[in-house]
Amino acid sequence: MADADARPAGLQLQPVLRVTSLRSVPRPALLALLRAERDTWARRLRWSPPDPGQVLELAASSGMLQGLALQRGEELIGYGSTHSSPGLFRVGSFYLRPEAPPESVDLLVAALLGSNDGRRFEAQLSAFEWQDQLDRAMTARGVTVTPRDWLALDLRRLPAEPTGLDLRLAPWTVRSIAECADLLVQAHQGSTEAAINATFRDRRSAHSYLEDLVRGPGCGRFSPSISRLAHVDGRLAGFCVVTDVGPAAAHLPQVAVAPDCWGGGVGTALLLAAATSAREAGHSWLTLSVSRSNARAAEWYRRLGFQGLSRFSAYHADG
Repeated sequence: MADADARPAGLQLQPVLRVTSLRSVPRPALLALLRAERDTWARRLRWSPPDPGQVLELAASSGMLQGLALQRGEELIGYGSTHSSPGLFRVGSFYLRPEAPPESVDLLVAALLGSNDGRRFEAQLSAFEWQDQLDRAMTARGVTVTPRDWLALDLRRLPAEPTGLDLRLAPWTVRSIAECADLLVQAHQGSTEAAINATFRDRRSAHSYLEDLVRGPGCGRFSPSISRLAHVDGRLAGFCVVTDVGPAAAHLPQVAVAPDCWGGGVGTALLLAAATSAREAGHSWLTLSVSRSNARAAEWYRRLGFQGLSRFSAYHADG
């Protein structure tokens, strides 16, 4: 009778893939994975995110180290961070090592979505070489996928700022958050951005979003001297928020113009004034993101000189 444990010569068993809690991952392994993710962002988007050790300490101390990790045997090969609030479940980050096996995406997506307890699901994720597989895994589970692009403007080659506009530009102040939240909701009403991000649908959510943007590290360090407010006839006509994402790049996570000022040059004046200030601060690039379905905005950015860097996707599904 053959030995039940016999193996053909040269046969090697592959380590088993398993999903675990992000909090249970040993700190050195998680730091190594976060550093690999940071290097990818620096290479692909010219960003220089904060030291992963600082990010990890902040997340752990604030109780925000939530999510799932993917291991191959004892090797950490990927993770997805999560955040829950009343009525909303978000995946904030998704990263897999390039050498991860193909089935890793589907396994991690299934586990992340399975940890949702019926709330609305939202995410905007840059998976880089895994983006197509991530889109397919989300689509297979009934999630709506909205392709988006990362764009960058070379600050050494800025177009001329518009002239003859009857508006006043001023640096951003946190006292303007409430007013900007109202404008943000007006500007995004019925838009692609409001469809993929519930933040833009009501004043309270927009207010919380802007507070997080100027006080939290999620999109870089807020730059009040580069961010701008635009006023026409004494009222707020638009604003832009700019963050510092490293020595090379500044990032524009939000620009909004009051609907009755669209087409009047307010957005262009805001953006180019911020770009000029970013250049004076020593940055070489200004990055932003846009949905491909938002053809009007995408074309506007292209006319101003923005070029494509990478594709990513927004995901949403009602609970």
